[in-house]
Amino acid sequence: MSQLITRTKAAEKLAVSIATLDRLIAAGTLPAIRLRRRVLILESDVTLLIFKRRAELAALTTTTTN
Repeated sequence: MSQLITRTKAAEKLAVSIATLDRLIAAGTLPAIRLRRRVLILESDVTLLIFKRRAELAALTTTTTN
């Protein structure tokens, strides 16, 4: 099972600000778990988002160079 991490740790892993992370959560791009006042994210969801973004960037780079 994946570990739950804080918003701060998730933002660091994604190299984005907390505000951007909050927008990703609000848009449904990054699922989050709310426990009372805390917002936690599954580390595996952060990793998955990183891989998706890399794949999208690679696809854009490939199509623009051909």
